[in-house]
Amino acid sequence: ETGQLGDGTSISKNIPVQIGADNNWADVTPGGQNTTGDGYWTMALKTDGTLWGWGKNNAGQLGDGTNIDRFTPTKIGNETWKQISAGNRATNGIKMDGTLWSWGNIWNPNTNNYSWNTKNPLQITALVNCKQVICGYDNAMIIKNDGTLWAYGNNSGDCLGIGGSTNLTVPLQK
Repeated sequence: ETGQLGDGTSISKNIPVQIGADNNWADVTPGGQNTTGDGYWTMALKTDGTLWGWGKNNAGQLGDGTNIDRFTPTKIGNETWKQISAGNRATNGIKMDGTLWSWGNIWNPNTNNYSWNTKNPLQITALVNCKQVICGYDNAMIIKNDGTLWAYGNNSGDCLGIGGSTNLTVPLQK
């Protein structure tokens, strides 16, 4: 309904459809949940490390500097990325230099508050040397190159595994 398939339409499909003619996709991650009203979107990486996004963009979750929905894959910036993860209302990514970035409706540990409609990637300054990020519901889990596990964001139901339900406003090693 919001272009999240990337085929140029808002029509649901019940059989697989090839998206464009490109054959150099390396990773893809869908985002969004119906319960938030933030819609659905898709983020993907090509083998050259370029970032692409399409679908709903009301919270800036595509990271293209706008709130415009995209119905086909749209290149996001000129940086190169090694990993991405789309969550409930935001996207997180790790650039080739190991820095962590977030955009959309994010919990911003730089300001200890939510950053709504962050339309461009915002560096999460407390985390460097990152290897992998996985988005959850308004939170993220990060594995650094040294194998340590870190978490930040919304912690309802103790989903971050820290022994309580306190939100983590700054990344914490687990």
